[in-house]
Amino acid sequence: MLYSLTNYISKDLILQGLIRAGSGVATAVSYIIQENDEPQVKHALEDLDLVATVAIITSLVGEMQGSTKERRSHHLALNNIHETVTQIPDELQTLQGDMKNHKERIFSSWRSYPKVDERLHRLKVLSALLHQRLQLFIQVFQLAL
Repeated sequence: MLYSLTNYISKDLILQGLIRAGSGVATAVSYIIQENDEPQVKHALEDLDLVATVAIITSLVGEMQGSTKERRSHHLALNNIHETVTQIPDELQTLQGDMKNHKERIFSSWRSYPKVDERLHRLKVLSALLHQRLQLFIQVFQLAL
C-alpha cells in the first residue's frame, strides 16, 4: 500500500522529505545529547550515528538524481529509504518527550529514569533497516550503470 501511495511522489519531493527528516534527526539528537544526563541514551545515539547516516543518504540521493535512466526499481528503493528515514525523527521526538516529561516532574531527581530501552531498541532496528535499504538502493543503481 505504501508503494502505491508514494509511487506518484517525484524524486524531488522525496529528496525534500529526506532533507526535512535529516534536519529533524539532527535537531532531536542534538537536544537529547545536550539535555540528557543518562549515559545509556547518549552512548546509544552516538553509536547509531543517525545524523551522519541520514546526511550521507540525502547527499547520495541528490547526487544520483539524473545520473541514470529512471526505473521503477530505483523509485521503489528510494521510497523504502524515505519511509525509514521519516520514522526516525518520530521515534527521537517520542524519546525526547519522555525525557522532557521526566525532567519536569516534581522531585524528578528522586524518581527512577523513564524506561528508554524500548525506544532505543526501536531506533536500533530502524538504523539497521536503513543500512540494509541503503545497500539495496546502491545495488539497484549499480545494476543500471
